[in-house]
Amino acid sequence: LRRFSAKYFGYKIQDFAKGTEILKTCSLLKESQYWEHDKLYTYQLNKIKYLIDYSIKYVPYYSKIFKELGLTSQDINSLKDVGKIPILTKEIIRKEGKSLYSTQKFKNIKIGKTGGTTGSPCIVIKDEKNRSFTWGSYYRWYNWMGLDYYDSIVTFWGAPTVLTSSVYRRAMDSGVNFIQNETLFNSFNMSEKDMLRL
Repeated sequence: LRRFSAKYFGYKIQDFAKGTEILKTCSLLKESQYWEHDKLYTYQLNKIKYLIDYSIKYVPYYSKIFKELGLTSQDINSLKDVGKIPILTKEIIRKEGKSLYSTQKFKNIKIGKTGGTTGSPCIVIKDEKNRSFTWGSYYRWYNWMGLDYYDSIVTFWGAPTVLTSSVYRRAMDSGVNFIQNETLFNSFNMSEKDMLRL
């Protein structure tokens, strides 16, 4: 029953519940991995140019930095030109804080954090498009391993990376996971009772 519901309803329900476009994004990722080099190169270059234009317009930190450098998207004519963009470090992220946030308004924002593997965690703001690519990549990765998204999956996860989950959202996520035929375990908080669920 869970495999059936995951196959025919899983993606659609998850997109509806989380405000994402995982179906559309996953399809693009599966298609683009087979593109010819020139097509993929052009796509990547255009995405970088768009990101620079967007950052200049909506992100205060990059608006200031790019203005100081005299850098615009017109200066990025190959992927090697990415080296002209200053590296963003965790120290800069902590210092600049909200000046790295987009001033554009988004719906369904989630506030999360990095795992902290290489130091203290950093706060991360995630919109629907970000989460769509995250989950789309996740399900394409399943495909690489010979798994379909509706196969029964058990996932062991570490520290929670989403900080803004309400009781309603946690209940919604649990329902979505059930329909997606996926069982999640917090590897930082395992018990004998949890192990029996396997």
